[in-house]
Amino acid sequence: MNNYSNYSAKEILLEYYIDNGCVRQANENYYGAIFCFTKALEISPNFAEAYLRRGIVRGILQDFTGAVSDFSKAIVQNPNYTDAYFNRGLLWYRSGININALENFLKVTEIDPGYSGVYILIGDVYWKEKDYAQAVKYYTQAIETEPANMSAYYKRAHAKRVLMDYDSALDDFNKFIMLNPNVGQITLTKAIRKLFKKEIKEARFSFSSLN
Repeated sequence: MNNYSNYSAKEILLEYYIDNGCVRQANENYYGAIFCFTKALEISPNFAEAYLRRGIVRGILQDFTGAVSDFSKAIVQNPNYTDAYFNRGLLWYRSGININALENFLKVTEIDPGYSGVYILIGDVYWKEKDYAQAVKYYTQAIETEPANMSAYYKRAHAKRVLMDYDSALDDFNKFIMLNPNVGQITLTKAIRKLFKKEIKEARFSFSSLN
C-alpha cells in the first residue's frame, strides 16, 4: 500500500482506486476491479496504467473488444508502453489473429529488446504459421534473454526436428532435461524415442547422444 502523505487529494483518490482495483482483481472480483479502474479514469482520463489494468481484467472476462480498446488507449497515452503492446498482442494471439499478434510483439522488442517472455511468443506465432526457421530464430532469442527458459529449449527442439536438424534438436532436449530435473528421465526418453521413431529407424542420427 502506498504512503499518500505527500499526494494531492486527486492523487490520493486516484491511487486509492488503482490499489483497490488490484486487490479486487487478485481476489477474482473482476467486475469490482473494473469499477475501480473506471473510477480512476474518471479522475484522470489520460492515465495509461488504468487503461492497461482495466484491459487485462476485461481480457480475463473475455471482453475482447473492450480489452483491445483499453490497451489501444493506453498506447495512445504512452506510445512506448511495452506492457500494453504485449497484452494486446497476447489477445490477438489467443484469438488466432497471428499477423496482429506478431506486429504487437515485434513492437515490444523494438522498444525493449530485453522484455521477458515476448520472444517465445513470437516463436510460437511463426510455429503456427509453419515458418519453422523463424521459430527457431526467436526461440533462440528467448534463450539468450532467459537462459533458463525450459519451454524455449523444448519448443526449439521441436522446430529443429521439423527442419531435420536432429542432433541439435536432441541437444535442446538434453538441455530441457537438465533444467527440469522433475521430469522423469525414463519417461522423457520414451517420449523422445517415440517422437523420433522414424528418424531412429532410418539411422539418420545417433540417438545415443541423449543423456
